[in-house]
Amino acid sequence: MEHIWVYSHLEKDAFPARIEILKEEWAAIRLRSILHPRQRSLHPRYGDVLQILEICEDVDMDPINGKVWRFGDNIDTDAIVPGQYLDAPIEEIVQHVFESMNPSFVMEVKKGDIIVAGKNFGCGSSRENAPEALKKLGIGCIIAESFARIFFRNAIAIGLPVISCKNVSSSFDENEFARIDLSNAHIENVTKKTILSAQPLSVEMLRIIEKGGILNLIKESSEE
Repeated sequence: MEHIWVYSHLEKDAFPARIEILKEEWAAIRLRSILHPRQRSLHPRYGDVLQILEICEDVDMDPINGKVWRFGDNIDTDAIVPGQYLDAPIEEIVQHVFESMNPSFVMEVKKGDIIVAGKNFGCGSSRENAPEALKKLGIGCIIAESFARIFFRNAIAIGLPVISCKNVSSSFDENEFARIDLSNAHIENVTKKTILSAQPLSVEMLRIIEKGGILNLIKESSEE
C-alpha cells in the first residue's frame, strides 16, 4: 500500500515518506484527521493537525468458484478440528475436519469448495490449526453471517479467504454453486442466479489473502 502524507500547516517533507501506522482494527480508512494513539505519542506537538491520506492500490482478485457446503450457527473450532488431534501433524488433522458433523466431508470435499455458514462461525477456542486445516483441504472461501473474531483474524493471517454476508445462510442450499468476488464484496448464487452484497474487506486484508498469508506478504515486502 502506498501512503501519501498530507499536512496542515506543515511542510510536506516533515516526516519520512513512509510511516507505519498500527490500527486497533483493520479497516479501509482513507482519510482521518486524528492520529492513532501510538503516533500521537511519537509526535505530540502536531496533535490533530496532521491529516493522513492513504491512497491504496486496488486489489483485483480472481473470483472464487466452488460447490457449497452448508453449516449452521455457532460452529466452534472443536467441531472443525476435534481436540484429540491438536498435537497431530497437519496431514493427520485434515483427515478429521468436521468429523462429528459430517463424516463424509473430508472424503468428498474438493479444492475450491466453499463453506456457507450462519452466525459466529469459528467460535470456541482460538486454535490456529482450525483455519489451517480448512486451507490445507483446499477450501476456497468461507462465507458466514458472522465470525468469531479470533478465527476471522487467524484465517486472514494465513491467507484463507473469509467474508461476512448478511442472510447468506438462507440464500444457499447444500451442493449449489457460488461465485465470490472478494474485491467487490459480491456473493453470487450461480445456481439460483441471485447476488448478495457482503461486508467489504479492507485493502490490507485483500492483499494478505492475495499473497497467501501475512508471512508471504512480509517476505515479499522485505525483498523489494
